Amino acid sequence: MRKHNRSAPRWDRLLGGLAVSGLFLIGSAVCAEDTSAKRRETFQVFQEAEEMVTAAARHAQSPSEAPANSTVITAADIQTYGYRTMAEALQSVPGFYLTDDRNYSSLWVRGFGRPGDYNNRILLLLNGHRLNENVFGGAYVDETFPVPIQSVQQIEVIKGPGSALYGNNAFFAVVNVVTKTPVQADTLQVNGEGGSYGTSLVSAGLSRKTAGSDGIKDSASYRHMHGQDLLYPEFHSINNGVAANADGEENYDLFTSWAGKGLSLQGAYGSRTKHIPTASFNSRFNDPNEQTTDNRGFVEMKTEQDPSSGIHYTGRLYVDQYYYHGYYPSDNAAPPPAVTTNRDYGRAFWYGEETTLRLTHPNGKHALLLGQDYEQTHDMHMLNFNDDPYALFTDTRRQLDRYAFFGQEEWTPWSALQLSAGARYDHDQTFKDSLNPRVSAVAHLRETSIFKLLYGTAFRAPNSYELFFQDGSTIDSNENLKPEKIATYEADWIEQLGQKTSLSIGAFWNEIRDLINQVINPTDGKLQFQNTQNVRSRGLETDLKWEQGPY
Repeated sequence: MRKHNRSAPRWDRLLGGLAVSGLFLIGSAVCAEDTSAKRRETFQVFQEAEEMVTAAARHAQSPSEAPANSTVITAADIQTYGYRTMAEALQSVPGFYLTDDRNYSSLWVRGFGRPGDYNNRILLLLNGHRLNENVFGGAYVDETFPVPIQSVQQIEVIKGPGSALYGNNAFFAVVNVVTKTPVQADTLQVNGEGGSYGTSLVSAGLSRKTAGSDGIKDSASYRHMHGQDLLYPEFHSINNGVAANADGEENYDLFTSWAGKGLSLQGAYGSRTKHIPTASFNSRFNDPNEQTTDNRGFVEMKTEQDPSSGIHYTGRLYVDQYYYHGYYPSDNAAPPPAVTTNRDYGRAFWYGEETTLRLTHPNGKHALLLGQDYEQTHDMHMLNFNDDPYALFTDTRRQLDRYAFFGQEEWTPWSALQLSAGARYDHDQTFKDSLNPRVSAVAHLRETSIFKLLYGTAFRAPNSYELFFQDGSTIDSNENLKPEKIATYEADWIEQLGQKTSLSIGAFWNEIRDLINQVINPTDGKLQFQNTQNVRSRGLETDLKWEQGPY
């Protein structure tokens, strides 16, 4: 019999009380329907000041009315606060925490994080295109991100499970990065920066208007950093514990987009090489040859119908690739003074399509979203070996495919109440089937208040690294892994304190099952990914926004 934490009932009563109170308040709002024109005017002004989000329900709406806990980071925010990477910008979101292991940046969401998960419990999108790669499931938010942050118009952060619309990886949050569109006149912008530890950055952006289209937007950047010398007392016997010239980095990225009438194209490519000073995976300390390289690119064509007729159709065709190469020099596999290098490769090439159809009733009170997508990983290859003396540990090649169907109904029975319900069915060659629903109620309680009740589930499929990787000495593969699953209950209150000032308070409760952890296999003493835990997490979040007007 499963045992429960004794403190859990208090949270059950808290969220239950919030739900009952919310339903009571929703009923009050319904009863007050059409009694206050001021309420609608006040909220209209408030919502017009908000940046619209599309990721919450796959169509544009204000964050306050979206059926999720939504945050928008604007281009003005990026410029004001000087964010240099996507990770720095996301760290400003309530409930997001940033860590860095001197190789990759990792995001913890609502108190949950696992070292070395490569952010695979967050779905990262670029203008709606999935950026999580198909080897580690990683969502890279550091300098590996393939678009210069100067080209970003806004970052939409949708917290909570999103698998009902997006499927795999939309476990804790969906992050959609929206790039800038071409301006009315042709422009060329070039920036140069320099900093400590031999850091230099050059970026350029080109915007052009073309006949018969909305224009072309191009951007590119190159960054190089020598890095700093770092002290690690644990290695005091080697160079006095100083990792010298072992923290350098080099990266570049390219992005282009074109939009015409009903048709658009976008493509991105980014590459990053990072030297690692921490002697990870039992490699040699103070060896500048320890490094990783990540390359990520895609091309996408999208067709879209003007939604003014009440019918909004979108279709995408895309081709993606990912490449990873790690060098890990080691003394362990070769007699002194010889050094062997463990070479770690991951590569994937995949393509797919997605279509959605949104039907809006003429009275505006009903909207139905239907969609499907299909994707095939044509070539997924993982390779791990020691070069001298040669020893092969992993050589796995696979072709994988998946498909999904999803739908969502939005209903506005009264102007003070919006309801939505949806679900998505995913079939994956690795783990077969997953069905994930989501329901929400968003109520305008009075002139300045919105209350949300949210429920949804999500899953994260085991990635190729967790399923198939082994190194012969310390790590075993495990092809019997099951997907992780989460159910989230949430209540949010948004209070408008002024035209540009708002306060939000939210409570959430997460139930996670079959969490994938790397543990010691008792049969041979090696590390292995296994479904070992059920986790319960709960918390409160507050966010106060205040914008100072011009002097």
